[in-house]
Amino acid sequence: MMTRRLRKALSGPAARTVGLGLGVGIGIAVGSWALAPWPVAALTGTQQVLSGGQTTAQGNTRFLSPGTLFNATVDFIATGQGETAVSLPMFAGAARQLRVNLTTGSAPTGGRFILRVRKNGVNTNLRCILTQSGTCFDGGNVPFANGDLLSIQTVNTLANSGTSAFTYTIRYE
Repeated sequence: MMTRRLRKALSGPAARTVGLGLGVGIGIAVGSWALAPWPVAALTGTQQVLSGGQTTAQGNTRFLSPGTLFNATVDFIATGQGETAVSLPMFAGAARQLRVNLTTGSAPTGGRFILRVRKNGVNTNLRCILTQSGTCFDGGNVPFANGDLLSIQTVNTLANSGTSAFTYTIRYE
């Protein structure tokens, strides 16, 4: 049985705005939807933080789902089906305020790392581009209708950077 103190902690404003993203090993990621105090609250106008993370190597293009362990190459499952396999059907709302943190194994000699929010398989204006270790912020706003599909695409062309790791958060209202 949940104690009153725990119930109060889970219903406070921090419970609605905290997310978790952790990259573990090569090709494995752990992410989490931010927790609302009760499932109904997550769908009634409270803001959520979608988050995730992953490791990446030069030349990789991947599709990810926030809050899942799942990532896919373009041709995962069948030719051209990678993004479809990881896309999340969304409730009506808006994705906004993308933040990305990138750490490279060594200083890149060229290229870039791009993380894009995609809607129904199409690039949106919400993206971050980095040419070295660091952070990026994009204050864009992408509306979603009920049933629209959200996915994250990463493209890594950083030269001589070794294995890189990234985390991201997206505010969803």
